[in-house]
Amino acid sequence: MRKISDIVMQSENNTLISRLNTFKSKNNNELGSQMKQFGSTLAFQVPRISGTAFNTVRNINEEDYIYLNEIVDWYKQQNMDFQIEVAPQNASKELFHELRKHEFIQTGFHASFIGDVKEIANSSCQINCEIQFLQKEDFNDFADVYVKGYGLPEFIADGVKENNESLYEIEGWQFFKAVKDDKMIGIAVLFIKDDIATLAAATTLPEYRGQGIQKGLIKARGQYAFKQGALYMTSEAKFESTSHANMVKSKMDLVYTKAIYNKYN
Repeated sequence: MRKISDIVMQSENNTLISRLNTFKSKNNNELGSQMKQFGSTLAFQVPRISGTAFNTVRNINEEDYIYLNEIVDWYKQQNMDFQIEVAPQNASKELFHELRKHEFIQTGFHASFIGDVKEIANSSCQINCEIQFLQKEDFNDFADVYVKGYGLPEFIADGVKENNESLYEIEGWQFFKAVKDDKMIGIAVLFIKDDIATLAAATTLPEYRGQGIQKGLIKARGQYAFKQGALYMTSEAKFESTSHANMVKSKMDLVYTKAIYNKYN
């Protein structure tokens, strides 16, 4: 029988691997997307996209810390910042000691959740907007909601549009929108592989928050995933954030919090 923690970790890795493989197949891999395995540790790298969303190390454990020099060098070759995620089931005093020796410091926690798809699909939800499938011609508006919802600079909207649009026809990916008075006010993304559905991204325009829109988008994705035969739904969120609260309200349980490590500057 699979451990719940293994299901969650598998879903997180599968989602990121699918994204990076899609980037890699696009325009001769213009983003430089690549993944490298060090023992059982997975390192992900997209040099043309700054930040740690795609430039991250996962699954590291006390057996793999011997590769820390190689991992650091791999990112240094691209002059890149990256983060290391340590899940509780992989943690040990020896691993934390090695991270400190390599000048990594803990900078935060990230929460991982799981829920029963059927329960999520049948959860109660009252909203005053419509939840619809996103159409391919909607990606300009999708990008606009994305950058405003996440508080990102507007100049990256074209990149957000292109990177998400490239996933639109990839197996397992589905996009949703919340619409009110013919205006897109929220967006959400779902990835399904095997029997696991992953809530990949979601946000609402700031002026429409507090109306249950994200809870509605979670329920809609649960209903779709249930029809596709998924059994589990997983997600990540900043610990004790609004997204964390929405997961709990939508019948999802906290499985673990990952410790986030960055290089000390």
